Amino acid sequence: MKNNIPHFNSVTDFEQFYNDYLDRTNPTRLRVKPKPTKFKLTKRKVVKKRNEEVRTDANGIPHVHVISPVVTREVPDTNQFTKLIIAYFESVLGCKSVRRISSEGRFRPNKAHPNGGTWLPGVNNGIEDVQAIVNGRLVAVEVKFTKTDRMRPEQIKRMNEVEADGGVYIVAREFGEFQNLIRSIL
Repeated sequence: MKNNIPHFNSVTDFEQFYNDYLDRTNPTRLRVKPKPTKFKLTKRKVVKKRNEEVRTDANGIPHVHVISPVVTREVPDTNQFTKLIIAYFESVLGCKSVRRISSEGRFRPNKAHPNGGTWLPGVNNGIEDVQAIVNGRLVAVEVKFTKTDRMRPEQIKRMNEVEADGGVYIVAREFGEFQNLIRSIL
């Protein structure tokens, strides 16, 4: 099976393959041509908020005066990278049992609470971001797409558990490296 797995030189190459895959597997897609799927792996993040003040003119009419504009920069988008990995499992490896695992907590509003509510921690602490079954083996993928993102102790414990049970644990940092790791385990 290793020789049958295509290798993509770029995300753009994979996007073309994935859109062709969607056209082949979903006949209704051919009737109404949707916009092609794109995996934009970066997003704009606000670094510095806009600084403004309200001034009134001679007639007493208020006007917003911008002292300094908003400053943004391009940062990696881990959410899009995770979607890319799921699409890879589905289209290239034909996995039907691939899923994303959510581990973040949630905010429960409560008007009586001084902060307006309470934060409930997630119950999947340490669980990988993506799970797939490939050739009868669990493949667990932890997405670490930013330079500062490191494995937490709970995640290292989970990695050891998965590998002890015969599964494969992958830490995905970039698309090319992820492809090579998948090819090496098959």
